[in-house]
Amino acid sequence: MGVAANTLYAFAQLGLTRFASVATLIALAWMQGPAAVGVFSLALTFHILLTGWWVGIDDKIIREIARSRAGERDDAATSASTRAATWQTVSAYLRLKVLVTAALCLAVIGIIFWGGWYTPDQSWFIALLLVSSISDNGIFGILAAYAGHERFSVALVIISLQTLLRLLLTGLALWRGTDLLAIAGGWLVASLLTALFALLLFVLHFYDRRAQAELPQRHWSSIVRPREDWSFVSMGIVVILEYQLDIILLSFFRSPAEVGYYSFATTLFSLATLPAQAFRTAIYPAMSRLAALNGPTELSPNPGSGHNLQRIYAWSLAGIGSVAIPSALLGLFFAQPLIALAVGPKMAAAVLPTQILMAAVVLLSLNVPHSRFLLATNQQEKAALFITISAVVNVLANLWLGRLWGAPGAAIARSISTLTFLLLAGFSVRRFVRLPGWRLSVTPLGAGLVMAGFLLLTSGWLWWLSAVVALLLYAGVWWWLSGLTQMRTA
Repeated sequence: MGVAANTLYAFAQLGLTRFASVATLIALAWMQGPAAVGVFSLALTFHILLTGWWVGIDDKIIREIARSRAGERDDAATSASTRAATWQTVSAYLRLKVLVTAALCLAVIGIIFWGGWYTPDQSWFIALLLVSSISDNGIFGILAAYAGHERFSVALVIISLQTLLRLLLTGLALWRGTDLLAIAGGWLVASLLTALFALLLFVLHFYDRRAQAELPQRHWSSIVRPREDWSFVSMGIVVILEYQLDIILLSFFRSPAEVGYYSFATTLFSLATLPAQAFRTAIYPAMSRLAALNGPTELSPNPGSGHNLQRIYAWSLAGIGSVAIPSALLGLFFAQPLIALAVGPKMAAAVLPTQILMAAVVLLSLNVPHSRFLLATNQQEKAALFITISAVVNVLANLWLGRLWGAPGAAIARSISTLTFLLLAGFSVRRFVRLPGWRLSVTPLGAGLVMAGFLLLTSGWLWWLSAVVALLLYAGVWWWLSGLTQMRTA
């Protein structure tokens, strides 16, 4: 299956994952106000801290599975031995993941109650939502197996079930007029049921008793080696801290309402970056397979056209920029009416941080090909170093700007740290690949300039009409320029 099709599956998967939390935020904003939004966002932040730090090790698992399939054309041709190796790798990883998450969950819950930073009701809500991180981490481990085999359609089915259950149980709790604890309980039940379903699919697709008997048994210590894999572990921890610690720091400086404003802004930011995250998911196993077959080489003065990593890197930058630019422009120009439509005028203070974060949408999107290239070509130590530097910049900027200006200051801090990683990673990969030439770059840049000019000239129009026409204009100009510059065949 091609990268474009996998990107669509990944986009749908990520969109559904975000939809449950966004729908809950919107419902709470209308029914209980910004303070409830802040409490839910804070609990969700702690949940993400316990699940998201595994992303680096997930990346390693995906890369190794993809490399084992380097000589196979598609998943239908995957040998029984490859599926059996995937079963052993992921099942051992699942045992480690669930046990470590359970221990961390108990430790974090104990610290929250011991610290006394939140009210008892808030603490119990956070604790109940944190318990669901144990089963959620099991689900994400199984999804790594399907990502390595580029079977994103199965991953979409699993996430669809979880989203449906979350929406049904959350809606039932809100309809009955119960408190926030019922919502956390609903998310826990949805997670447990989805984990059982995902485990059943995993057994059906990958377990083969005869093939298992021919392979040596693997312990989790042979899959995750702390000394050798420190860069993957540190990347997961640092990335999740960088994108969640700003909310926690803001909760120390400002009121729950201010945290709610910024949390909603970051939610819109996450929605705007969904195409980049989907592309990140789809391009990584493809890059890993190409790196296993060809490997990176020092960039020669005249690299041949057969340099597959060069081709996919340049195409990735131009392609992700083509999607990120219109997304950022829509968020910049229409943050106010979108927020008013979604959650009403009482969340108007979220408009400015949302507009600031739109610059980070483009920066984060451009980071995707660079970070994936570094991991696919065994340069994870560099990636870990660059992510750590950008995270330190983010924390320092939040301690200064977040304390000074609140939510807008935290948004500026996130933009600065995202730019820091882009500059560091961009200079690093220049040894191996070139930036896209003008034939690829002019298409998204030219179409973006035309769209921005149109939005400025039509500021008095109905906002939704201006947005629709602007998107159509962007698509038309992009198509015309891509034909002239041969981007469609790049």
